[in-house]
Amino acid sequence: MPVMGQQKVVRLLLSDASVSAETKKDLKPCGGHDYPVDVSSGDLTGTGTPDLLVNVMTCGDAVGVASYVYRKEKSGYVSVFRAEDPPVYAEIDRGDLVVTRQLYQKGDPVSYPSSEEVVTYGWHGDEFTESYRMRNDYSKTVGGDNGDGGGEDGEDDGVGDGAAVPTSPPG
Repeated sequence: MPVMGQQKVVRLLLSDASVSAETKKDLKPCGGHDYPVDVSSGDLTGTGTPDLLVNVMTCGDAVGVASYVYRKEKSGYVSVFRAEDPPVYAEIDRGDLVVTRQLYQKGDPVSYPSSEEVVTYGWHGDEFTESYRMRNDYSKTVGGDNGDGGGEDGEDDGVGDGAAVPTSPPG
């Protein structure tokens, strides 16, 4: 049984001042009553109670637009992490937060990113800190050859270069 239903999660996001207006704009049902959110729970912050991990996606192609972690406190759920630089998707892996971002070079189709960056965060004290980072560069010769070899210099063109922002609970 989920810790919190989809509609309550959407209300939590809409009431959170740290959630961007752009993300809030995407929080509409995708036909019917289902919202474009994936919700996971697990103890990420060491409290012994489930924290909420919320991924907000687009309706059409399920591209992750933002990821959030909420910690359960006496007053309710409090935001302790956000990553709002699409495409982004976060998961819980053995008590760690794992955030994956697909990276594109100029001309890459949405279905074939040039690479992806996977960052693992652990909870230390009262915040998430980066504990591991890896990058996978994908071959253009298998499946996703866009024919142009990337940007002028063959490097990332800056799309998706924003950083995830750990947040601290108030008080």
